[in-house]
Amino acid sequence: MHALHCVLVRFENIQKGESFDAEDVQLLVEDFRQEALDATKNHEGRVFDWRRENAGRWADDYPHCGVILGYKDPERFLNALEEWRNKPLEAALENFEWCIGRDWGWRTRQEIEAGGYTIFDNPLNGSVTIGGQFWSAVPLPLPTITPDNIRRIWDGTHELGHLVYRLVDALRPAIGEYTFDSQFYSVPDYSSRISSETLENARKHPEWYALVFLNYHY
Repeated sequence: MHALHCVLVRFENIQKGESFDAEDVQLLVEDFRQEALDATKNHEGRVFDWRRENAGRWADDYPHCGVILGYKDPERFLNALEEWRNKPLEAALENFEWCIGRDWGWRTRQEIEAGGYTIFDNPLNGSVTIGGQFWSAVPLPLPTITPDNIRRIWDGTHELGHLVYRLVDALRPAIGEYTFDSQFYSVPDYSSRISSETLENARKHPEWYALVFLNYHY
């Protein structure tokens, strides 16, 4: 499976308004790209089994070796940062859905009532966009974490063991652990969860930052 990952990198030796010629800009691109590769290479085997050193199949959307320089295009950089920084949270919430329900889909109220489904929160519920349908699933009980259940999971005898794995998959990106599902990594924070300090700094000094896009496989 392939996924595009976004890596935030910072170099603080670039001054706002500083002038670079085309050759210097290309060197800057390479410096940021190499920093992203070096900072994430220890995740090989856990987050990816191999990767392209650029955006790969997404190269048309992210040219220039898959690097968006805050110095060169601060508006695009900040827009992309806002789009990608919440990818780990989105992954956590998507994984969590599988802990609380099965057979997810958009359904009419009649289908929901007839099939014993439950409506779950979604901003598109009932909207014209999805034909007035509702995001729904067959509800599942969340596994209760107790010492006895932990022993049963260890022994492989707990009937909800697979849901526990789903719950762990949801929590890992939520606490900032870098995973294949995260799709975002902040080098300044050594985490897939960007800190409020780094985010504020990037908004104030986009020229110090770049986003590097890499095609991961796992």
